[in-house]
Amino acid sequence: MKRLLTGLLYLSIAQVSYAQSNTVESFFQFAKGFELSERWSADVRTELRLTHWEDGDEFQPAWSQLYVQGGLAYDLASNWKAGATYRLSRRGNLDEVPGVENRFAQQVTTSQRLRKYRLRERLLLEQRVFRQVTRHRWRFRVALDYPLNGEKLDPGEWYLNHQTELLSEPFETDAWTGREHRLYTGTGTLLPTGSRLEIGIEARFPREASNGRYGQRWVLRTNWSW
Repeated sequence: MKRLLTGLLYLSIAQVSYAQSNTVESFFQFAKGFELSERWSADVRTELRLTHWEDGDEFQPAWSQLYVQGGLAYDLASNWKAGATYRLSRRGNLDEVPGVENRFAQQVTTSQRLRKYRLRERLLLEQRVFRQVTRHRWRFRVALDYPLNGEKLDPGEWYLNHQTELLSEPFETDAWTGREHRLYTGTGTLLPTGSRLEIGIEARFPREASNGRYGQRWVLRTNWSW
C-alpha cells in the first residue's frame, strides 16, 4: 500500500509550497444502477458533503452540499459509452457559491483491460446553472483500478482505484490559469450481494488565476453502490 501511495504523496508535497488555503471535508455517496436494455443503462445517486476544517478555523463540522442526480448511458461500441446526467444540489454557506445549482453534464467514457488492470478515461462537459450565472466546465479524468489478488474481482476481494483529473472553465478569463487538479486513491470491495463499498482520499488543488497560488482540499470519500 505504501508503494502505491508514493505518487500521490510526491505530487501533494509539490503542491504544498504553493498552497495558501486548506480545507478538510468528507463526502458520503450512495448510488444505484439499472440495466434498461442491452445498450441502455441508468443510475441515480445522492451525496452529502461535510466540511470539518477550513483555513485554520476552529473545528466546526457543517454540511456544505447535498445533491441528488440521475443519469442515462448508451453503449456506443465495445468499451465506449456516452451519457448525460442532471444534478440538483443545495449548497451550504461554507461553499464558495452558496445556493441552489442545476447541473447538466454530457460525457464520453472508454476503458481498456490488460490482464487484471483496467484503465478508464472520461471526458465530461458541465453546465452549472446558478440563479444569476451559468458556468461551463470541462473535466478529463484517467483512472486505474485492479484487484489485489488474482486476475479478476471476486466477491469479498479488495481492489485499488487510482484517479487523476484536470478541470478547466474554457469560457472564463484565464481559463487555463484557473485550472484545478484532483488526485484520488481508494480501496474497496465487492460485497457478496453484488454491491460495492469504497473508501478513499482525494486531494484537490484549485488554482487561483489572480495570484497563481494553489489551495488544498482534502476529502475522505465513502461510496456505496449497488
